[in-house]
Amino acid sequence: MLNSMDGINPAQIDMICELGNIGAGNAATALSGLLGEKIEMSLPKVEIVPLADIPSMSGSPDTPVVGGVVDMSGDLTGQIMMILGMKEACNMAGVVCGRGGAAGGASADSLTELGMSALGEVMNILAGSYLSAISSLTGLVIIPSIPYVCADMVGSVLSIVAIECGEAGDSALFFRTSFSNVMDSIACDFFLLPDRVSYKKLMDRLGAASL
Repeated sequence: MLNSMDGINPAQIDMICELGNIGAGNAATALSGLLGEKIEMSLPKVEIVPLADIPSMSGSPDTPVVGGVVDMSGDLTGQIMMILGMKEACNMAGVVCGRGGAAGGASADSLTELGMSALGEVMNILAGSYLSAISSLTGLVIIPSIPYVCADMVGSVLSIVAIECGEAGDSALFFRTSFSNVMDSIACDFFLLPDRVSYKKLMDRLGAASL
């Protein structure tokens, strides 16, 4: 599914959808290796959204979430952000490292240090999966930083991102997908936040890649 693509040509739309599909497939493969079991990921919902719309997409400002941020450097600069609802975060920590990840419940207090570390590794895998997809489609070299992960209210997490973004662009690429094993299905919101110059470079390369 793809929405809010005004001003993007059909070739770029096709490549953005392909980017989402390849990124999700890469992530499923990497998570399967981490967990030692088959992980499936749904085809992502893909949108280009104004930065101003991100807070309302993630719940009210006081909604508890786990957020992760990765800085991008190289041919593209900006940030990657992952947002998980607290229940989803606790479930994900439980899937990755068992009972040692989340001590029951669905609150920040339920997440152990081991659980937060596991969520950082998941963020690292997701970021790497989507950046690898971008590189394969565009030839751009992108270097991710170590993820910063925190459990807080949506408003606080997004304020950190706003500071980190600095001279960010006006738009973000948004992917909403879910991954599942036999027992669990966990939804995840993932945002690619290039700066203005990088956004234009990315759109130009995605358009050229389909020619």
